[in-house]
Amino acid sequence: MRESLLFWNPWWRPDFNTAKLDLKDRLIKNAIIPLFERKEILTITGVRRAGKTRLLFLLIKDLLNEIDAKNILYLNLEDETLSPYTLEELYKQYKAFMKPKGKVFLFFDEIQNVEAWEKWVRKMYDSFAEVKITLTGSNSVLTKQEYASLFTGRMLNFELYPLSFEEFLGFKKFITDKFTFVEKQEEVKELLREYLIYGGFPEVALENDVTKKILLMKNYFETIRDKDIIKQFKLKEYKKFERLTFFLSSNLAKEVSAKGLAGVVKLSPSVVNNYFDLLEMAYFFFFLNHFAYSIKSQITFPRKCYCVDTGLSNAVSFKFSENLGRVYENAVFLELKRRQTLNPMTEIYYWKNPQQQEVDFVIKQGLKVNQLVQVCYNINDLKTKKREIRALKKAYKEFKCRNILIITEDYEAEEKIDTMKIKFIPLWKWLLTTICN
Repeated sequence: MRESLLFWNPWWRPDFNTAKLDLKDRLIKNAIIPLFERKEILTITGVRRAGKTRLLFLLIKDLLNEIDAKNILYLNLEDETLSPYTLEELYKQYKAFMKPKGKVFLFFDEIQNVEAWEKWVRKMYDSFAEVKITLTGSNSVLTKQEYASLFTGRMLNFELYPLSFEEFLGFKKFITDKFTFVEKQEEVKELLREYLIYGGFPEVALENDVTKKILLMKNYFETIRDKDIIKQFKLKEYKKFERLTFFLSSNLAKEVSAKGLAGVVKLSPSVVNNYFDLLEMAYFFFFLNHFAYSIKSQITFPRKCYCVDTGLSNAVSFKFSENLGRVYENAVFLELKRRQTLNPMTEIYYWKNPQQQEVDFVIKQGLKVNQLVQVCYNINDLKTKKREIRALKKAYKEFKCRNILIITEDYEAEEKIDTMKIKFIPLWKWLLTTICN
Protein backbone atom coordinates (compact mmCIF):
# COMPACT_ATOMS: atom_id res chain seq x y z
CA MET A 1 0.00 0.00 0.00
CA ARG A 2 2.91 2.39 0.66
CA GLU A 3 3.79 2.28 -3.04
CA SER A 4 0.22 3.32 -3.85
CA LEU A 5 0.42 6.22 -1.40
CA LEU A 6 3.66 7.36 -3.03
CA PHE A 7 2.04 7.14 -6.44
CA TRP A 8 -0.85 9.38 -5.42
CA ASN A 9 1.37 11.71 -3.33
CA PRO A 10 4.35 12.50 -5.57
CA TRP A 11 5.25 15.51 -3.37
CA TRP A 12 6.66 13.03 -0.81
CA ARG A 13 9.46 12.05 -3.18
CA PRO A 14 12.86 13.70 -2.60
CA ASP A 15 13.17 14.88 -6.23
CA PHE A 16 9.71 16.51 -6.38
CA ASN A 17 9.09 20.19 -7.08
CA THR A 18 5.76 21.98 -7.53
CA ALA A 19 6.47 22.63 -11.22
CA LYS A 20 5.78 18.93 -11.76
CA LEU A 21 2.12 19.60 -10.95
CA ASP A 22 1.59 20.97 -14.45
CA LEU A 23 -2.11 21.85 -14.25
CA LYS A 24 -4.41 24.13 -16.19
CA ASP A 25 -5.88 26.56 -13.67
CA ARG A 26 -9.61 26.82 -13.04
CA LEU A 27 -11.10 30.28 -12.58
CA ILE A 28 -13.53 28.75 -10.12
CA LYS A 29 -10.64 28.03 -7.72
CA ASN A 30 -10.83 31.60 -6.40
CA ALA A 31 -14.39 30.95 -5.24
CA ILE A 32 -13.32 27.77 -3.41
CA ILE A 33 -10.35 29.19 -1.52
CA PRO A 34 -12.45 31.11 1.08
CA LEU A 35 -14.36 27.87 1.80
CA PHE A 36 -11.15 25.86 1.94
CA GLU A 37 -9.63 28.24 4.49
CA ARG A 38 -12.46 27.63 6.96
CA LYS A 39 -12.41 24.81 9.52
CA GLU A 40 -15.50 23.05 8.16
CA ILE A 41 -15.23 19.97 5.96
CA LEU A 42 -15.23 21.08 2.33
CA THR A 43 -17.08 18.85 -0.12
CA ILE A 44 -16.73 19.35 -3.86
CA THR A 45 -19.46 17.55 -5.75
CA GLY A 46 -20.14 17.33 -9.46
CA VAL A 47 -20.38 15.10 -12.47
CA ARG A 48 -17.57 12.63 -13.13
CA ARG A 49 -14.63 14.04 -15.17
CA ALA A 50 -15.66 17.67 -14.55
CA GLY A 51 -12.28 18.38 -12.95
CA LYS A 52 -12.75 17.71 -9.23
CA THR A 53 -9.40 15.90 -8.94
CA ARG A 54 -7.68 18.67 -10.92
CA LEU A 55 -9.14 21.19 -8.48
CA LEU A 56 -7.86 19.24 -5.47
CA PHE A 57 -4.37 19.21 -6.98
CA LEU A 58 -4.55 22.96 -7.60
CA LEU A 59 -5.33 23.45 -3.90
CA ILE A 60 -2.50 21.08 -2.98
CA LYS A 61 -0.09 22.94 -5.29
CA ASP A 62 -0.83 26.17 -3.40
CA LEU A 63 -0.39 24.43 -0.04
CA LEU A 64 3.02 23.09 -1.02
CA ASN A 65 4.31 26.67 -1.11
CA GLU A 66 3.38 27.09 2.55
CA ILE A 67 3.58 23.80 4.47
CA ASP A 68 5.61 20.61 4.72
CA ALA A 69 4.68 18.09 2.01
CA LYS A 70 4.44 15.38 4.69
CA ASN A 71 1.36 17.14 6.06
CA ILE A 72 -0.69 16.61 2.88
CA LEU A 73 -2.41 13.30 2.16
CA TYR A 74 -4.35 12.71 -1.05
CA LEU A 75 -6.17 9.42 -1.69
CA ASN A 76 -8.00 8.42 -4.86
CA LEU A 77 -10.65 6.14 -3.40
CA GLU A 78 -11.39 4.62 -6.80
CA ASP A 79 -7.91 3.06 -6.70
CA GLU A 80 -8.55 -0.67 -6.27
CA THR A 81 -5.32 -1.14 -4.32
CA LEU A 82 -6.87 0.94 -1.53
CA SER A 83 -10.29 -0.74 -1.53
CA PRO A 84 -9.47 -3.46 1.07
CA TYR A 85 -8.73 -0.78 3.69
CA THR A 86 -10.91 1.45 5.82
CA LEU A 87 -10.24 5.19 6.05
CA GLU A 88 -8.99 4.68 9.60
CA GLU A 89 -6.46 2.05 8.45
CA LEU A 90 -5.27 4.26 5.59
CA TYR A 91 -4.85 7.23 7.91
CA LYS A 92 -2.88 5.17 10.45
CA GLN A 93 -0.58 3.93 7.67
CA TYR A 94 -0.02 7.51 6.55
CA LYS A 95 0.76 8.72 10.08
CA ALA A 96 3.21 5.88 10.67
CA PHE A 97 4.82 6.30 7.25
CA MET A 98 5.21 10.10 7.12
CA LYS A 99 5.08 11.13 10.82
CA PRO A 100 3.57 14.58 10.06
CA LYS A 101 3.88 17.36 12.64
CA GLY A 102 1.29 20.12 13.03
CA LYS A 103 -1.83 20.62 10.94
CA VAL A 104 -2.67 17.84 8.50
CA PHE A 105 -4.57 18.31 5.23
CA LEU A 106 -6.58 15.29 4.08
CA PHE A 107 -7.95 15.11 0.52
CA PHE A 108 -10.27 12.15 -0.19
CA ASP A 109 -11.28 11.84 -3.84
CA GLU A 110 -14.58 10.05 -4.71
CA ILE A 111 -15.39 9.42 -1.05
CA GLN A 112 -18.69 7.67 -1.87
CA ASN A 113 -16.70 4.54 -2.76
CA VAL A 114 -15.88 3.93 0.92
CA GLU A 115 -18.36 2.20 3.25
CA ALA A 116 -19.33 4.21 6.36
CA TRP A 117 -17.01 7.08 5.41
CA GLU A 118 -19.25 9.56 7.18
CA LYS A 119 -18.68 8.10 10.67
CA TRP A 120 -14.90 8.29 10.47
CA VAL A 121 -14.90 11.75 8.87
CA ARG A 122 -17.25 13.07 11.57
CA LYS A 123 -15.03 11.57 14.31
CA MET A 124 -11.89 13.14 12.83
CA TYR A 125 -13.55 16.53 12.51
CA ASP A 126 -14.85 16.52 16.08
CA SER A 127 -11.70 15.07 17.67
CA PHE A 128 -8.83 16.89 15.97
CA ALA A 129 -8.77 20.65 15.47
CA GLU A 130 -5.51 20.40 13.50
CA VAL A 131 -7.04 18.41 10.63
CA LYS A 132 -8.55 19.97 7.50
CA ILE A 133 -10.68 17.54 5.46
CA THR A 134 -11.66 18.04 1.82
CA LEU A 135 -13.85 15.49 0.03
CA THR A 136 -15.04 15.04 -3.54
CA GLY A 137 -17.90 12.94 -4.85
CA SER A 138 -19.54 12.25 -8.19
CA ASN A 139 -23.00 12.60 -6.79
CA SER A 140 -24.86 14.96 -4.50
CA VAL A 141 -25.73 12.18 -2.05
CA LEU A 142 -22.84 13.53 0.08
CA THR A 143 -24.98 16.52 0.98
CA LYS A 144 -28.40 14.86 1.14
CA GLN A 145 -30.75 14.57 4.09
CA GLU A 146 -29.27 11.33 5.45
CA TYR A 147 -26.10 13.22 6.40
CA ALA A 148 -27.75 16.52 7.34
CA SER A 149 -27.96 15.90 11.10
CA LEU A 150 -24.57 14.16 11.23
CA PHE A 151 -22.73 17.10 9.65
CA THR A 152 -24.86 20.05 10.80
CA GLY A 153 -22.55 23.05 11.02
CA ARG A 154 -19.58 20.92 9.99
CA MET A 155 -19.74 20.85 6.17
CA LEU A 156 -19.62 23.34 3.30
CA ASN A 157 -20.42 22.17 -0.23
CA PHE A 158 -19.29 23.51 -3.60
CA GLU A 159 -20.81 22.22 -6.85
CA LEU A 160 -18.38 21.93 -9.74
CA TYR A 161 -19.51 21.87 -13.37
CA PRO A 162 -17.57 21.33 -16.60
CA LEU A 163 -15.62 24.31 -17.92
CA SER A 164 -17.34 27.65 -18.36
CA PHE A 165 -16.83 29.25 -21.77
CA GLU A 166 -14.27 31.62 -20.25
CA GLU A 167 -12.34 28.68 -18.79
CA PHE A 168 -12.67 26.84 -22.11
CA LEU A 169 -11.00 29.77 -23.90
CA GLY A 170 -8.19 29.63 -21.36
CA PHE A 171 -7.70 25.92 -22.04
CA LYS A 172 -7.50 26.81 -25.73
CA LYS A 173 -4.78 29.39 -24.92
CA PHE A 174 -7.00 32.20 -26.16
CA ILE A 175 -6.14 35.50 -24.46
CA THR A 176 -9.20 36.56 -22.50
CA ASP A 177 -9.42 40.33 -22.24
CA LYS A 178 -11.94 42.89 -23.41
CA PHE A 179 -9.75 44.35 -26.18
CA THR A 180 -8.93 40.96 -27.70
CA PHE A 181 -12.65 40.18 -28.04
CA VAL A 182 -13.28 43.40 -29.95
CA GLU A 183 -10.66 42.41 -32.53
CA LYS A 184 -11.24 38.66 -32.66
CA GLN A 185 -15.00 38.19 -32.47
CA GLU A 186 -15.11 35.73 -35.36
CA GLU A 187 -12.52 33.51 -33.68
CA VAL A 188 -14.50 33.67 -30.42
CA LYS A 189 -17.67 32.64 -32.27
CA GLU A 190 -15.88 29.70 -33.86
CA LEU A 191 -14.61 28.60 -30.46
CA LEU A 192 -18.15 28.97 -29.08
CA ARG A 193 -19.40 26.59 -31.75
CA GLU A 194 -16.73 24.06 -30.74
CA TYR A 195 -17.70 24.55 -27.08
CA LEU A 196 -21.38 23.92 -27.83
CA ILE A 197 -20.68 20.84 -29.98
CA TYR A 198 -18.10 19.13 -27.77
CA GLY A 199 -18.86 20.66 -24.39
CA GLY A 200 -16.67 21.71 -21.50
CA PHE A 201 -15.16 18.56 -20.02
CA PRO A 202 -11.47 19.46 -19.47
CA GLU A 203 -9.94 16.41 -21.19
CA VAL A 204 -12.26 16.82 -24.18
CA ALA A 205 -11.33 20.51 -24.46
CA LEU A 206 -7.62 19.63 -24.46
CA GLU A 207 -8.03 16.89 -27.10
CA ASN A 208 -7.62 18.13 -30.66
CA ASP A 209 -8.63 14.98 -32.54
CA VAL A 210 -12.39 15.08 -33.23
CA THR A 211 -12.79 11.28 -33.26
CA LYS A 212 -11.10 11.02 -29.88
CA LYS A 213 -13.29 13.82 -28.52
CA ILE A 214 -16.43 11.92 -29.48
CA LEU A 215 -15.10 8.64 -28.09
CA LEU A 216 -14.26 10.37 -24.81
CA MET A 217 -17.75 11.85 -24.51
CA LYS A 218 -19.47 8.56 -25.30
CA ASN A 219 -17.30 6.91 -22.68
CA TYR A 220 -18.22 9.58 -20.13
CA PHE A 221 -21.91 9.20 -20.94
CA GLU A 222 -21.82 5.43 -20.42
CA THR A 223 -19.63 5.59 -17.30
CA ILE A 224 -21.79 8.18 -15.55
CA ARG A 225 -24.92 6.24 -16.43
CA ASP A 226 -23.59 2.77 -15.64
CA LYS A 227 -21.18 3.33 -12.76
CA ASP A 228 -22.58 6.35 -10.94
CA ILE A 229 -26.25 5.39 -11.23
CA ILE A 230 -27.03 1.85 -12.41
CA LYS A 231 -24.28 0.15 -10.39
CA GLN A 232 -24.29 2.43 -7.37
CA PHE A 233 -28.06 2.36 -6.91
CA LYS A 234 -28.42 -1.26 -8.06
CA LEU A 235 -31.07 -0.55 -10.71
CA LYS A 236 -32.86 -3.68 -11.92
CA GLU A 237 -34.59 -2.11 -14.92
CA TYR A 238 -31.28 -0.85 -16.31
CA LYS A 239 -32.21 -1.30 -19.98
CA LYS A 240 -35.24 0.92 -19.53
CA PHE A 241 -33.12 3.41 -17.64
CA GLU A 242 -30.68 3.49 -20.58
CA ARG A 243 -33.61 4.19 -22.91
CA LEU A 244 -34.65 7.07 -20.66
CA THR A 245 -31.20 8.69 -20.80
CA PHE A 246 -31.13 8.48 -24.61
CA PHE A 247 -34.61 10.02 -24.79
CA LEU A 248 -33.63 12.91 -22.51
CA SER A 249 -30.46 13.54 -24.53
CA SER A 250 -32.58 14.04 -27.65
CA ASN A 251 -35.05 16.33 -25.89
CA LEU A 252 -32.95 19.03 -24.29
CA ALA A 253 -34.78 22.13 -23.04
CA LYS A 254 -38.16 20.45 -23.52
CA GLU A 255 -40.87 19.82 -20.96
CA VAL A 256 -40.94 16.31 -19.54
CA SER A 257 -43.11 14.62 -16.94
CA ALA A 258 -42.92 11.27 -15.21
CA LYS A 259 -46.46 10.50 -16.31
CA GLY A 260 -45.74 11.36 -19.94
CA LEU A 261 -42.50 9.37 -20.06
CA ALA A 262 -43.86 6.32 -18.23
CA GLY A 263 -45.39 4.96 -21.43
CA VAL A 264 -42.28 5.70 -23.48
CA VAL A 265 -39.93 3.70 -21.24
CA LYS A 266 -42.52 1.17 -19.98
CA LEU A 267 -42.17 2.08 -16.31
CA SER A 268 -44.52 3.47 -13.68
CA PRO A 269 -44.55 7.27 -13.11
CA SER A 270 -43.19 6.78 -9.58
CA VAL A 271 -40.18 4.84 -10.89
CA VAL A 272 -39.55 7.49 -13.57
CA ASN A 273 -39.67 10.18 -10.88
CA ASN A 274 -37.16 8.19 -8.86
CA TYR A 275 -34.90 7.96 -11.93
CA PHE A 276 -35.16 11.74 -12.36
CA ASP A 277 -33.87 12.12 -8.79
CA LEU A 278 -30.95 9.76 -9.44
CA LEU A 279 -30.01 11.60 -12.64
CA GLU A 280 -29.88 14.87 -10.70
CA MET A 281 -27.91 13.27 -7.86
CA ALA A 282 -25.26 12.21 -10.39
CA TYR A 283 -25.27 15.71 -11.95
CA PHE A 284 -26.16 14.04 -15.26
CA PHE A 285 -29.47 15.71 -16.08
CA PHE A 286 -31.35 18.53 -14.37
CA PHE A 287 -35.09 19.17 -14.23
CA LEU A 288 -36.21 22.78 -13.97
CA ASN A 289 -39.43 23.60 -12.12
CA HIS A 290 -42.18 25.85 -13.42
CA PHE A 291 -42.40 29.10 -11.47
CA ALA A 292 -45.25 29.28 -8.99
CA TYR A 293 -45.58 30.79 -5.54
CA SER A 294 -46.72 27.49 -4.04
CA ILE A 295 -44.73 24.25 -4.06
CA LYS A 296 -47.91 22.32 -4.83
CA SER A 297 -48.50 24.35 -8.00
CA GLN A 298 -44.87 23.88 -9.06
CA ILE A 299 -44.98 20.09 -8.94
CA THR A 300 -48.19 19.81 -10.94
CA PHE A 301 -46.47 21.25 -14.03
CA PRO A 302 -44.02 19.35 -16.25
CA ARG A 303 -40.34 20.19 -15.73
CA LYS A 304 -37.81 21.18 -18.36
CA CYS A 305 -34.86 18.88 -18.97
CA TYR A 306 -31.21 19.92 -19.36
CA CYS A 307 -27.95 17.95 -19.59
CA VAL A 308 -24.83 18.78 -17.56
CA ASP A 309 -22.84 19.23 -20.78
CA THR A 310 -24.00 19.96 -24.33
CA GLY A 311 -21.22 17.78 -25.77
CA LEU A 312 -22.34 14.84 -23.66
CA SER A 313 -25.85 14.91 -25.12
CA ASN A 314 -24.62 15.67 -28.66
CA ALA A 315 -22.40 12.58 -28.58
CA VAL A 316 -25.41 10.27 -28.35
CA SER A 317 -28.30 12.25 -29.86
CA PHE A 318 -26.82 13.28 -33.25
CA LYS A 319 -29.10 16.34 -33.44
CA PHE A 320 -26.79 19.33 -33.01
CA SER A 321 -27.34 21.10 -36.34
CA GLU A 322 -31.13 20.78 -36.22
CA ASN A 323 -31.37 21.66 -32.55
CA LEU A 324 -29.24 24.79 -32.14
CA GLY A 325 -31.92 26.73 -30.28
CA ARG A 326 -32.21 23.96 -27.65
CA VAL A 327 -28.41 23.68 -27.37
CA TYR A 328 -28.19 27.46 -26.81
CA GLU A 329 -30.81 27.22 -24.08
CA ASN A 330 -28.99 24.31 -22.42
CA ALA A 331 -25.74 26.32 -22.44
CA VAL A 332 -27.51 29.27 -20.79
CA PHE A 333 -29.02 26.98 -18.15
CA LEU A 334 -25.58 25.57 -17.28
CA GLU A 335 -24.07 29.04 -16.95
CA LEU A 336 -26.94 30.05 -14.68
CA LYS A 337 -26.21 26.97 -12.54
CA ARG A 338 -22.53 28.00 -12.30
CA ARG A 339 -23.55 31.50 -11.21
CA GLN A 340 -26.02 30.02 -8.73
CA THR A 341 -23.11 28.15 -7.10
CA LEU A 342 -21.45 31.51 -6.45
CA ASN A 343 -24.72 33.04 -5.23
CA PRO A 344 -26.75 30.32 -3.46
CA MET A 345 -29.68 32.71 -2.81
CA THR A 346 -30.50 32.55 -6.53
CA GLU A 347 -33.40 30.37 -7.69
CA ILE A 348 -33.99 29.43 -11.33
CA TYR A 349 -37.36 28.55 -12.91
CA TYR A 350 -39.15 28.62 -16.24
CA TRP A 351 -42.58 30.22 -16.66
CA LYS A 352 -45.56 29.47 -18.85
CA ASN A 353 -49.07 30.90 -18.71
CA PRO A 354 -52.36 29.16 -19.63
CA GLN A 355 -52.04 30.56 -23.17
CA GLN A 356 -48.77 28.57 -23.52
CA GLN A 357 -46.64 31.70 -23.69
CA GLU A 358 -43.27 30.82 -22.18
CA VAL A 359 -40.23 32.53 -20.69
CA ASP A 360 -37.18 30.28 -20.60
CA PHE A 361 -35.73 31.45 -17.29
CA VAL A 362 -37.15 33.35 -14.36
CA ILE A 363 -34.38 34.33 -11.93
CA LYS A 364 -35.46 34.88 -8.34
CA GLN A 365 -33.44 36.41 -5.51
CA GLY A 366 -35.06 35.98 -2.12
CA LEU A 367 -38.73 36.88 -2.50
CA LYS A 368 -38.30 38.91 -5.67
CA VAL A 369 -38.05 37.99 -9.36
CA ASN A 370 -35.11 40.10 -10.55
CA GLN A 371 -34.55 38.90 -14.13
CA LEU A 372 -36.41 37.41 -17.07
CA VAL A 373 -34.25 35.62 -19.64
CA GLN A 374 -35.35 34.45 -23.06
CA VAL A 375 -33.04 32.44 -25.35
CA CYS A 376 -33.66 32.93 -29.04
CA TYR A 377 -31.14 31.65 -31.57
CA ASN A 378 -32.93 33.05 -34.62
CA ILE A 379 -34.11 36.48 -33.48
CA ASN A 380 -33.91 37.78 -37.08
CA ASP A 381 -37.09 35.89 -37.90
CA LEU A 382 -39.82 38.49 -37.30
CA LYS A 383 -42.48 35.95 -36.31
CA THR A 384 -40.14 34.36 -33.77
CA LYS A 385 -39.15 37.74 -32.34
CA LYS A 386 -42.79 38.76 -31.87
CA ARG A 387 -43.56 35.46 -30.13
CA GLU A 388 -40.68 35.83 -27.69
CA ILE A 389 -41.51 39.45 -26.89
CA ARG A 390 -45.21 38.63 -26.42
CA ALA A 391 -44.33 36.07 -23.74
CA LEU A 392 -41.98 38.53 -22.03
CA LYS A 393 -44.72 41.17 -21.96
CA LYS A 394 -47.01 38.79 -20.08
CA ALA A 395 -44.28 37.86 -17.60
CA TYR A 396 -43.30 41.52 -17.21
CA LYS A 397 -46.84 42.38 -16.16
CA GLU A 398 -47.05 39.45 -13.76
CA PHE A 399 -43.69 39.89 -12.03
CA LYS A 400 -43.16 43.68 -12.40
CA CYS A 401 -39.58 42.83 -13.37
CA ARG A 402 -37.70 45.41 -15.44
CA ASN A 403 -34.48 43.43 -15.96
CA ILE A 404 -35.29 41.70 -19.26
CA LEU A 405 -32.79 39.90 -21.45
CA ILE A 406 -32.94 38.04 -24.76
CA ILE A 407 -29.85 35.96 -25.57
CA THR A 408 -29.29 35.63 -29.30
CA GLU A 409 -26.90 34.19 -31.83
CA ASP A 410 -25.47 37.53 -32.99
CA TYR A 411 -27.95 40.40 -32.46
CA GLU A 412 -27.07 43.08 -29.91
CA ALA A 413 -29.26 46.07 -29.07
CA GLU A 414 -31.58 47.69 -26.56
CA GLU A 415 -35.19 48.14 -27.59
CA LYS A 416 -38.04 49.83 -25.77
CA ILE A 417 -41.43 48.24 -26.33
CA ASP A 418 -44.26 50.09 -24.57
CA THR A 419 -42.96 50.52 -20.98
CA MET A 420 -40.63 47.55 -21.28
CA LYS A 421 -36.92 47.85 -22.11
CA ILE A 422 -35.30 44.69 -23.54
CA LYS A 423 -31.58 44.06 -23.82
CA PHE A 424 -30.46 41.75 -26.65
CA ILE A 425 -27.03 40.17 -26.30
CA PRO A 426 -25.16 37.44 -28.26
CA LEU A 427 -24.59 34.20 -26.37
CA TRP A 428 -20.78 34.45 -26.54
CA LYS A 429 -20.83 37.90 -24.99
CA TRP A 430 -23.26 36.93 -22.23
CA LEU A 431 -21.13 33.91 -21.34
CA LEU A 432 -18.17 36.29 -20.98
CA THR A 433 -20.04 38.95 -19.01
CA THR A 434 -17.26 39.45 -16.46
CA ILE A 435 -14.79 40.31 -19.24
CA CYS A 436 -16.91 42.12 -21.80
CA ASN A 437 -18.66 44.58 -19.49
